[in-house]
Amino acid sequence: DDLRAVRAALELHARVRAIATPALTARQRGLAMQTGIDSGSVVAQRLLDESRRYSVAGTAAQAANRLAALAPADAILISPGCHQLVEPFVVVEPGRAASLQPDSDPIVPLRVVAESGIHTRLEAADPSALTPFTGREPQLAVLERLVAESAGGHGRIAVVVGEAGIGKSRILH
Repeated sequence: DDLRAVRAALELHARVRAIATPALTARQRGLAMQTGIDSGSVVAQRLLDESRRYSVAGTAAQAANRLAALAPADAILISPGCHQLVEPFVVVEPGRAASLQPDSDPIVPLRVVAESGIHTRLEAADPSALTPFTGREPQLAVLERLVAESAGGHGRIAVVVGEAGIGKSRILH
């Protein structure tokens, strides 16, 4: 998913910075990478000559390639569409407007600076914008009892199951 791609890019960039040794710097041969990330569908096809090599095609792959080409050294650029999906989880700065396709309108890519420290959408949500949590007191009491028993040294398992949108995540937070 998009957030996993951004986190992987941040980690790769950190590792490349860590292995850029003083010897490379002394020889004026810096080691840096540029990354571009877009969201969308792609088609991956295994190449016939090697079992571990793939060809990737699609608009998102082309846009990511163009973003990487536009990125300065040691920068991660994401498209506005990708930013909408990862917005609360990363800190970004706007980049320079650029066209990713010939004859297309320019977009403003965003440079990923760091992770924001927010781990879930519930953490990112404004508490006053959430609907009141009502009608789940018995279920919440069972979960609290199981947690207390588990903390007391008795192993417990709780399974929270239900249809989408009924508040499973909220009851756990």
